[in-house]
Amino acid sequence: MPTAHQLLSDLCVHLKLQMPPAPEEGEAVVGIDFGEDLLVFVSADEPWLTIYSRLGVLRADQTDLLEQLFDANLFWQGTVAATLAFERFSRSVVLQQRALAEALDMRALEELVKDFAQEAERWIQVIETVGKADEPLAAPVYAQTV
Repeated sequence: MPTAHQLLSDLCVHLKLQMPPAPEEGEAVVGIDFGEDLLVFVSADEPWLTIYSRLGVLRADQTDLLEQLFDANLFWQGTVAATLAFERFSRSVVLQQRALAEALDMRALEELVKDFAQEAERWIQVIETVGKADEPLAAPVYAQTV
């Protein structure tokens, strides 16, 4: 079974990124640039891999969006198994997800990061548009109404 640090190192090699510090130096973190608006971080802190990204800052007129963020977190139905958080002092919205390294291989980690980035991009769009035209949050394609 690979360790979290081994998987992160393998991901760095695969994506041609700078290698994280050795495990004895503490938590290892790498940033993956997905373009102009999205920077995804992957950290290894045995036995966990944590993926996270700051999605944006809520404007004062977007307080109704907090309800949608909470709704999306309910059983992770609107976040593809990730968790949305709101940091009240900076008003930042963060998307985060943890996985046990022993449950992953390199291919699964790559898919996890890719799916996370797609969900982060979707939420960035929501944060940028909700409140401007009183648009409700569009349900993701994988969600079902019961």
